Amino acid sequence: MDNTPKTYGPKATIFATTAQNFLLIGLGMEIGMPTIVIQQLYRNSDSEFSLTLTEVSWYGSILFIFHPTGSFLSGFLQERYGRKRCMILANVPSIFGWILLY
Repeated sequence: MDNTPKTYGPKATIFATTAQNFLLIGLGMEIGMPTIVIQQLYRNSDSEFSLTLTEVSWYGSILFIFHPTGSFLSGFLQERYGRKRCMILANVPSIFGWILLY
């Protein structure tokens, strides 16, 4: 097995940095989204759909419950499949989720 380090050109570096930043932007939006949704749905009498205090609590904390599990699992997946493939796979469900929210 060849252990020499690989060198990448500026084009690959820009694409890798952009992909990594999309993950960070997505994480920031996922953390901020419950704040907006909870404000609109908590005991909203004008809407057909509203949340109780218990439901608001679960909705606001579900990301923080599963985020450590995903982080732990991603370490194993990165060792097995590589960082590039894992970044691509991590964006697919995120994009699908935002499409559903839209």
